[in-house]
Amino acid sequence: MKRSTILRTKLKVTSNWFSPSRLLIAAAILHLIVTTAVFAVGRKALMPGTIDANGIAVAFAVDGVEHRVAAVTLAEMIWSGQFRAWVSAAYPFHLKPYSISFAIFGPFLGFSILGAEPLNLSCYLGILIFVYKLGNEIFGARVGLVAAGMVGLWPSFLLHTTQLLRDPLFILGMLALIFVMTGLLLHPYLWRKSLLHGVMGGLLAALLWKIRSDMAPVLMATVILGALMVVIRQLALGHLLVANVAGIAFLAALTAGAMFLPVYREADRPRRYREALTQATPVMREEELSVWQLATRIAIVRQRFITMYPDSRANIDTDVRLATDRDLLRYLPRAMAIGLFAPFPNMWFETGSSVGSVGRVLSGFETLIMYAIECLAMIALWRGRRQLSFWLLTSIILMGTIALGLVVVNVGTLYRLRYLFLMLMIILAAGSITHYLDCFMRRRITDVLREAGKDC
Repeated sequence: MKRSTILRTKLKVTSNWFSPSRLLIAAAILHLIVTTAVFAVGRKALMPGTIDANGIAVAFAVDGVEHRVAAVTLAEMIWSGQFRAWVSAAYPFHLKPYSISFAIFGPFLGFSILGAEPLNLSCYLGILIFVYKLGNEIFGARVGLVAAGMVGLWPSFLLHTTQLLRDPLFILGMLALIFVMTGLLLHPYLWRKSLLHGVMGGLLAALLWKIRSDMAPVLMATVILGALMVVIRQLALGHLLVANVAGIAFLAALTAGAMFLPVYREADRPRRYREALTQATPVMREEELSVWQLATRIAIVRQRFITMYPDSRANIDTDVRLATDRDLLRYLPRAMAIGLFAPFPNMWFETGSSVGSVGRVLSGFETLIMYAIECLAMIALWRGRRQLSFWLLTSIILMGTIALGLVVVNVGTLYRLRYLFLMLMIILAAGSITHYLDCFMRRRITDVLREAGKDC
């Protein structure tokens, strides 16, 4: 029995080393190393056309150039005590937290990605925590650890979290919102806890609206899907969990109310795009349309993306016009294919206009892994097809990727906006990975015990 005892002891020691707290510390160290390396590459001008002297990756995160200047301006308001002007300043909301980071750490670390690292690191670790929590809530702690590890080691995502972008804040808020809705879906809460979750979800929705108002349809659809799953669960149970229904209804009401909060839409767009956008002359503005004119709304947003990237080699279907609802319905399968599978294999080895051939190869490698993750996620969905939590994640994934496929014609932008939905897919895939690892380990232990029995 000696060999089986040794194997169990090794498994116990390994599980102690791979505890959530140890892995979180390792993730923090990794992020600090990557951020420092990116800054050093920029400061030494080793890749002048890719990373500037402040560590801003101008090849794939050019918005950060303007965002850094604006964050410094806001930080100067804080230093001079102009707090009211800082609050009301017409800048994108996500630059306010960056300006606080610059105001505190800028004098010591500089007004570069190092000065923004405290906020970026917090977002990175927060994302890993909520990926772990979602995996733990739906599958268990081991799946949560596997999913968080996969997200934490995701090369392009890790690089993006070193930049001055709104995406990490938005992803963190969306994961927290989905976690809140998952709790209302899975657990029978008392009134106090249920309403508290509703308030937390509403506050998160308001924050997400302020961070990225252009993703409001995705935000609203996510909340509606969560509410729908809660209602379906009541029907499946055969009795009404009044507190849970009240909590999700309160969350939905607060989300709808958050849409009336002021946002600075023009300030949300980088200056280099504004002139191009004014040249685009759709027949109607988005604000003038009714809620039922969905195809026209999508056509206007799609035209904006086409105008933003007029001659990019990473564009897809720029000649497609979605003028009517029939056009929209016909394009849905293509939009799903773009949202789930782009960049397609024929784009992996081309030379990108911004990221070059190396960036294309990296994106192709990640996309190949993404295909495997999608297959594993489908297996997990089939195995857990009777669980509503699986369908909640799957419906959010499909809704988000199809929506992006409908309006985003530039693959580079699509790649960045899709991170949230791929993280949810990774959680499902981690469930399959853990299942197959468990099967392998059970077989291994069984073989060892059988051999040990023969020796005895």
